[in-house]
Amino acid sequence: MVAVWTMAMAMGEKRRGKKPPGEKKKMARGQSSSPCPVGKKPSLEELMVAGNKYFGNDYQVSESCYMRAIELYPDSSLALYNYGLTQMNQHRHDEALRFFKDAIKLVPTYSEAYFGVGSTLYDSAKGNKKVLADAVQELQISVKLNPTFVAAYNQLGNAYSGLQKINKAEDAYKMVVKLSPSAPEGHANLARMLQARGDTSSGVKAIQKAISSSPVQNPSLYHELANAYKNSGNIKMAQRAIRTGIRLAPHQASFHYFLGELLAGTVYSEEKDIPGAMVHLAKAIRLDRRMAEAYMSLGMIFWGQGQLVRARNLLSAGLKERSFSEGQANLGIVLSDLGDYKAAVVAFKESMKLNPLLAEAPKCLGDTYKHLNRWDEAIKMYKKALSIRPTYWEALNDLVHALQHTCKWDEWSTQFAKLQKQLARELESGGQPLFVKPFHALVYPLSVDQMLLVARSYAARAIRLTRSLLPKPMKTTIALTSKKKLRVGWVSSNIGDHSLSHLMSSVFSSHGQKIEAFVFALNGDNDPGDPIWRNKIRGAMGKSHFIDISSVSGVQGAKVVNKKKIHVLIDLVGYTGGGERANEVFASKPSELQTSYMGFCASTGAPYMQHMIADRVVAPPDFQSHFSEKLLLLPHSYFCNDHRQQPSWADIPSSRVSRKNFAELPAHGILLACFNQLYKIDPLVFQTWMKILKQHPHALLWLLEFPPVAVENIRKEAIARGVSSDRLVFGKTLPKREYLERGALADLFLDTPLVNAHTSATDILWAGVPMLTLSRESMISRVAASLCLAAGRPEMVAINLEEYEQVASALVGQESRRSERLERLRGQTELARQVSPLFDTNLWVRHLDVSLELSWDSHLAGNGKEFHVIV
Repeated sequence: MVAVWTMAMAMGEKRRGKKPPGEKKKMARGQSSSPCPVGKKPSLEELMVAGNKYFGNDYQVSESCYMRAIELYPDSSLALYNYGLTQMNQHRHDEALRFFKDAIKLVPTYSEAYFGVGSTLYDSAKGNKKVLADAVQELQISVKLNPTFVAAYNQLGNAYSGLQKINKAEDAYKMVVKLSPSAPEGHANLARMLQARGDTSSGVKAIQKAISSSPVQNPSLYHELANAYKNSGNIKMAQRAIRTGIRLAPHQASFHYFLGELLAGTVYSEEKDIPGAMVHLAKAIRLDRRMAEAYMSLGMIFWGQGQLVRARNLLSAGLKERSFSEGQANLGIVLSDLGDYKAAVVAFKESMKLNPLLAEAPKCLGDTYKHLNRWDEAIKMYKKALSIRPTYWEALNDLVHALQHTCKWDEWSTQFAKLQKQLARELESGGQPLFVKPFHALVYPLSVDQMLLVARSYAARAIRLTRSLLPKPMKTTIALTSKKKLRVGWVSSNIGDHSLSHLMSSVFSSHGQKIEAFVFALNGDNDPGDPIWRNKIRGAMGKSHFIDISSVSGVQGAKVVNKKKIHVLIDLVGYTGGGERANEVFASKPSELQTSYMGFCASTGAPYMQHMIADRVVAPPDFQSHFSEKLLLLPHSYFCNDHRQQPSWADIPSSRVSRKNFAELPAHGILLACFNQLYKIDPLVFQTWMKILKQHPHALLWLLEFPPVAVENIRKEAIARGVSSDRLVFGKTLPKREYLERGALADLFLDTPLVNAHTSATDILWAGVPMLTLSRESMISRVAASLCLAAGRPEMVAINLEEYEQVASALVGQESRRSERLERLRGQTELARQVSPLFDTNLWVRHLDVSLELSWDSHLAGNGKEFHVIV
C-alpha cells in the first residue's frame, strides 16, 4: 500500500508568471456543464478560491473555474497547474501533462508543476520501469527547486518504491518525516520501506511514533498502524488498530474495507470472521459507492460460497465505478465458473492490459483456455505468468498439468522436476502446498505421502473456512428413525449426464429396507447433456428425497443436510469438479458419520471424514496406512456400475456394427485399444506399446482424440521410437451407446499403469473386450485390477511392465486375426457380464448396506472410535 499525498495539499502557493507570447489559451474540453459560481468579472484570486472549494468534490465545477482563469489570465501558471491537477486526479494523463508543461513554460522554476508531471507519470506507469524513471527525474527537479516540498518527496519515494529502489525510497520518506513529523503519509510509507527490507518491528514503531507525536488523534495513523501490523503478521493487533480508527472515523469507507479484508483472511488464515467481513465490506460500499475494491472483495466472498451470480453482479458493479486489473481478473474467474468462457477471456485480457505485471491474470486466462480445449494457448499463458513471477507455483502446477494433457513429455519432465522439488520442500517443512490441486496430484507420478500431504492441505483449508462461518458445531443425529432406519445421504456435483450418474443411477434408490436414502445435488438442472439421467434419479428418489442444493453455499447446504437428520453422509465429489463446496459441506460436519466414495480415488486426508469405501485390491493391508480414514472394505470390487440396468446397453456387443461404420478403423489387423484420456499415458507404458507394435506388424494402436491437440505429439513420439505414425489410429469421443458399440470392435484393451481406466474399464469389460492392466502403489493405479479380479479374470493383471509386454504379445499372436488364446479370453470376458459379481449392482448395494450398518453399529459401540469394516 502506498500513502499518497492528497493533491489538494500539494497545490502549493499561488503564483503569477509572465504573460506568455501568442494568443490566449483555448478550452481543451469545451465549457463545463457546471459553470464556476463567481461574478462576471472575477479576479484570479476569486477563481482560484472557488476552484479550490470544489476540488475533489465536483471536478466539473473546479475545472470550469480554473479554465475560466486560464482564459481571463493566460499568464497564470497557477491556473494551468490547478487545471492539470483536476485532470490528473481523474486519470486524464495526457491532458494533465499538457497543462503542467504549459505552466513550466511560463515559469521554468515552478516546483509544483514538475511535481505534477512526476505524479502524473507515476499514476500512469502501471509498473512500466521507463515511465517510473521519467517520474523520478521530474520529481528530483521539483525537490531541487523547493527542498521543503513535502508532497514531492513523498511521491519521489513512491516512484523509487515502484522501481524497487528501497534505500532511495526510504531516504525520500525520511525527508517527508523530517519536514512534516505529524503527517501520517510519511511515517506510513517509511514504515512500508522498513518492512520491505525485513524490519517489521521498526515499521510498526515508525507509525506508533507518529501517533504519539500527533497533537490530535489522527484516524489515518491507526489505519497505517493496522497495515504495519498486518505486514508483520500480527492480524489481531491489526484488527485492534483499525477498529480504533473506525471508532474515531466511523464513516471512513476505507477503514471498513480494510477491516473487512482482515476478517476475511486468506486461505491460510486459521481464524476468520466471514460474516463480520461481509458486514464491513457492505458498509464500505454504502459509505463510498465508488470503492471498486470493496465490491470486489465482497463479491469474491460470495464466489467462495458458490453464489456465482451475486458475485458477478457485485464485481461488475464495482468495475463500472472504476476498472482495475485485480477486479477484472476476479470477474474473469467468476465468469469462467459460470461457464461464460468468452466473457471471461475478455475480462482476463482487460486485466492484463491494465496491469501487465499481474501474474494471476495470464494464469487464470490459461485455466479458461483449458476449459475451451485451447491447450496450446493455455500453456503460453502459464509460461507468461511464470515469466512475471518465477516462484508462482500454482502456475507451474497448471503448466505441468497442461503439458501432461498434451503429451509434451520432454518439456513436462523438466517442469515436473521443478514442481516435485518444491513439493518435497513443503513436505519436509510441514507446509500446506495448496499450489498443487489434489486431483492433479493423483495423476502425477508422486509418492503416496506427497499425495496425502496435498489432500490434507485442502481439507485444512475447508476447515478454516467453515469454522469462520459456523459459530458452533452442528448437532448431529444418533437416534434412528421411528421405523428404525439408518438415514444415508449421497452428495454429488454430477447428478446428470456424467459418468458417475451412468455408473450409479439405480444405486441411490436400491437400498434395502433398513436404509432410507437421500440425494443432495450440488449441481442444478441447467447442466449440459441429456437431462434423462438426472430426471431418472430424481424420479426414483421422489421429491422429498432428492434435494437440490446447487443455489446455496457449502455451509448452507450442510445445514440442509443436518435438518434432514442424516446419519451417514457419503461424499461422491472429494476434490474433483465442484469439490470446494462439497468440502465445505463435509467440513461443517452435518452428520454423525461421513464417508468418502468414488469421486476422489485416494484418501481425502480430512479429519472430518471417518470412512472410505474401498476393497482389498485397491487398499490391501500393506497400503492401509495410505489412508487417513478407516476403510469399509467391500467384497469383489468397490467400484460399482449400472450397466446391466441400462436397457439401451443390454445388447452390446452388437452384431449391427462393424469396422465399416467407423472411418478411422482399418478393415484388417489386430486393434490394441486404450480409450483413456491421453494424459494417463506415460512414456514408460508408451515405450512398451511401441515394442509390442514392432513385434507384431499386423497390430495397430487405437486411441481417443482426448484432447485432439495431443494427437500430433503422440504421433511424433511413435516416430521417435521407430514406429510409423500410421500404425496409430484415433477415434473421436461419442455418445455412450455409440461409444460402447465401437469399443466392442477392439481386440484387446491396454490399460495405463499411472492412472488406470475406471469407467472406461467397466465399459470395455461390458463390451466383452479383454483388457490388460498393471497396478502400482496408489489407489488410482489399482482400480482396473479390482475390476478384472471381480470379473474372475486374474490373468488380465500383470505384475510388472515386463510381464505386461509378454502377456500382450502372447495374446496378440502372429496372425492378422485374433489368436486362439485371445479369442478364448474374449469369450470368458463376455460370459463374465452375466455370471460375475462385477455387473451385479443389486448385490453390490446389499454389500454396501451391510458395511454402512456395521460402521454405524461399531461407531456407537466404540464411543466415537472408528474401526475398519470388512464385509
